[in-house]
Amino acid sequence: MTKKLTFKIRAKQNENHAVGQSVYVRYYNDNFKANFEKEKDKINEDFDFETFLTNHEKKCIWLGRGLTIDEEPSVQVLEDDKPVKLSSDKIYEISESEIGSDSYDDALKEYHALENIDLNYIIRARWDVEKHNNEILDNDKFFKNTNSYKFADILTMHCKEVTAHTTIEVDDNYSLRDFNIVAAQLDFDHHSLWVYEKTKLELPIYSIDYKGKRQDFDFDIKTGWTADRTFYERKIKKEKYIPSEDDFAASSDTKDEKIIETEDWDLMSELQSAWDSSRLT
Repeated sequence: MTKKLTFKIRAKQNENHAVGQSVYVRYYNDNFKANFEKEKDKINEDFDFETFLTNHEKKCIWLGRGLTIDEEPSVQVLEDDKPVKLSSDKIYEISESEIGSDSYDDALKEYHALENIDLNYIIRARWDVEKHNNEILDNDKFFKNTNSYKFADILTMHCKEVTAHTTIEVDDNYSLRDFNIVAAQLDFDHHSLWVYEKTKLELPIYSIDYKGKRQDFDFDIKTGWTADRTFYERKIKKEKYIPSEDDFAASSDTKDEKIIETEDWDLMSELQSAWDSSRLT
């Protein structure tokens, strides 16, 4: 015999009334900037900016889906459509680095200062940065094969309501310990670091793991607050690096000065100004 467990996660409203952010990252082809230069004189005339963007789009990533671990959403579990009594509606997160040599339960108790709570009836989010980032971010739905793109934008929409839900068929003798909410750490992965620096999106939720098998959530989102789109161009910058005696790099084979390359995503000021102006008409 099996049962059906339904998990529902809801964003918690904050003092600004918005409950989360829906964040899209859109990459454009190499002709994006040059073609804008050709068309920019038409901006104040009959120029369809949205069509221009769509025609140059190469890839669109739905990165932030209104729910993040750090914003402390609430969770509900239904067994065959009947509520399961949990010790708390909170998701108890912890990273592998926080567990260390402790047992999982002991580390969780210490990290959240838990007392007098039944750990068999809580929902956990135990995240392994390297494992989950590789599984989630480095695939075709996200940042795989995006290193060559030079132009992108980030669209942020503020949400009124957000609910994530999924239903999983489980054994009769299931344990809630077998489930794990899966999030990604954007400031760890070099593909997404620049997006984190622009958005500060912390530990977005995407899926739930049951006995090693991951299942994506479906997201119901109501937007209606302000939306912001910002355009960026990837720049490779070269800087002179002089290692010091105290620097870890000083122990390498050479202590000579060298030129290092860094990647920055700079604001496309002229295009941004044109876009902002087009929104006012």
